[in-house]
Amino acid sequence: MVYPERLREGDTVGLVAPASPITEERIGLCVKALEELGLKVKVGQTLARSGRIFQELEEEKKREGAEGAASSGSSPTGPQREDGVAGYLATGYLAGKPEDRAQDVNGMFADPAVKGVICAKGGYGSAQIMRYLDQAVIQKNPKIFLGFSDITNLLDMFSQRWGMAAYHGPMPSSNMIDPPMDLYTSDSLKRAVFTDWQELDFENPPEKPLETISGGTAQGRLAGGNVTVFARMTGTFYQADTKDKILFLEDVTEQVPSIDMYLTQIENAGLLDGVKGILLGDFNECENRYHASYPAGALLADRLRARGIPVLSGLCCGHRRTTGTLPMGAWCQLDADRQTVRFLRR
Repeated sequence: MVYPERLREGDTVGLVAPASPITEERIGLCVKALEELGLKVKVGQTLARSGRIFQELEEEKKREGAEGAASSGSSPTGPQREDGVAGYLATGYLAGKPEDRAQDVNGMFADPAVKGVICAKGGYGSAQIMRYLDQAVIQKNPKIFLGFSDITNLLDMFSQRWGMAAYHGPMPSSNMIDPPMDLYTSDSLKRAVFTDWQELDFENPPEKPLETISGGTAQGRLAGGNVTVFARMTGTFYQADTKDKILFLEDVTEQVPSIDMYLTQIENAGLLDGVKGILLGDFNECENRYHASYPAGALLADRLRARGIPVLSGLCCGHRRTTGTLPMGAWCQLDADRQTVRFLRR
């Protein structure tokens, strides 16, 4: 496993959008937030371009709302004038064509002045760019790569298929602005990507204790991420290899029956059979419309306890504004009895 060189104050990082866009205004706020971490920022061309278009979309929606105009469901004229990519940009859920989004990532890894690559946000569509990523360029120039949620696709691709540790952690638009990043999130990020750690203990905030679902100890490389995204990779060329791994799972705003079905898909694909242990992060707003007294935590405990492997839940990592940083692909030592999680460079 290759561990990219840590970030240092004054380093330049590339800000990219492998999935969904953000407005031009938010791009500026993200740049400012990263600068407050002591970093310089190079904004990807596709992110900048989609930011301008998305800003137009948002402003047009506000004008229509103020005028009381009924929405026709047609694409606004502004994005259509750009170069005919309205199908990708007009609805605001993708930051551009897959090839363009991939080229932003490839270009940042190829640029020797850029020391890290940070995703502005998740959303939708990172799976579309996987076939366009330049494996040779990325492996030749290992760098800190940071994101989560839909970016699970890329975190597992880099760490499992290409042997480069990648970081499941806060993204500027999601965790660093309005309001600014909180102390726990900031400290966890800095310990993970701004230090030459050889051993890294993952610790929750003191007020949020971990919970043991199944006791025991286990070791293995860390894999996983967002349940929905992880499950949708099954059966594809990019399906994760979980054998002898520690599997991390988290999600947000999914109904309990949906989580159950995603777990079943993962299980039926054989991806739980060789897992050594499981870490569960946040599952906030994952409700059960059929029976509120049976939440996601109860389902996960019921489904995973019977597997006879260590399972530790409640990691402060996921879709809340307060979130810790995990080094995907790093060697993980899980002690579910003592409720400790440690990562090693090996």
